[in-house]
Amino acid sequence: MSVFDRKETAARPLKLRSDGGFRILEIHGTEICEANIDTIPGQIGRLLDSVKPDLVYLTGDMTAGASNVSELEKRLDALIGPIEERNLEWTHIFGDMDRRAGLAAEDQLASYKKYPHCHSIAGPSELDGCGNYILPVLDSRGDPAFVLWGFDTGCEIGVYEEKYHSPHRARLASPIYTEHYMDGIHMNQTMWYWHLSQELEADYGRKIPGLMFFHTSTQEHTIIPMNERLTGMRGSQDGQVVCSVVCGGMWSAVFERKDVQGIYCGHTRRDKNNFVGSYGGIRLGLSPAFKDGEQYYRVFEFRDGIFSELF
Repeated sequence: MSVFDRKETAARPLKLRSDGGFRILEIHGTEICEANIDTIPGQIGRLLDSVKPDLVYLTGDMTAGASNVSELEKRLDALIGPIEERNLEWTHIFGDMDRRAGLAAEDQLASYKKYPHCHSIAGPSELDGCGNYILPVLDSRGDPAFVLWGFDTGCEIGVYEEKYHSPHRARLASPIYTEHYMDGIHMNQTMWYWHLSQELEADYGRKIPGLMFFHTSTQEHTIIPMNERLTGMRGSQDGQVVCSVVCGGMWSAVFERKDVQGIYCGHTRRDKNNFVGSYGGIRLGLSPAFKDGEQYYRVFEFRDGIFSELF
């Protein structure tokens, strides 16, 4: 059985355009609530008509938390309605704000999956979080042109501490260049990527190019604005980089496997951090929230094995 046939691992695949290209629009942080539910559909619609993506990737904090399913689905209609109306394919991962009102990500996923163009899945049950999966994009022969890796970075670090019954705290008063409470990538997610990446290479006799998306950034993302010239940073750092308190090892795994070309994250609300740079040959990007008045987003174009960032 191919990796792509495992329903708990791989989302329903997509295909390259007839010209061999593929365009991805990444959006995070719409944080839809009563204050913006009437304006978001128009903003999203205009953006879709301008960018003309082949896939919309929603990377967390899409709602400002919902306490019940009815409230969630009203907000999702405002966000996803414009995407569905244009018959565009889309997928998503969860952010911390999506679950802060008490409705668990696992309970929300069914509402997302009601939309016919949704590719999101829960992912393997043995992994921490909900929404750890690959989305393959196939070429004209049906072979993988590239893979999109999505991961759930959870909410606050206390959940991580409780899950692993540690008598010691993972958070301290002065963490590495961040606030002291955010969760992030866990080791079991990194190991899953590592082994699945190896399996894909063995199946197809080559490394499959990819991009990786998750909400709360790695500690390595903080290196970019600290080394603007050496990393070729574009954009700006306008506030604290709120990365994960713990290091889950994902950057190191990607560095060693050499198939994922970039790791892109969000979780910027009070600031407008908007930068991308290269560390160890891996593009590390951080985007501000869409809701911050200027409708921030990021666009990627894939062609001939390479992802280009279009701003």
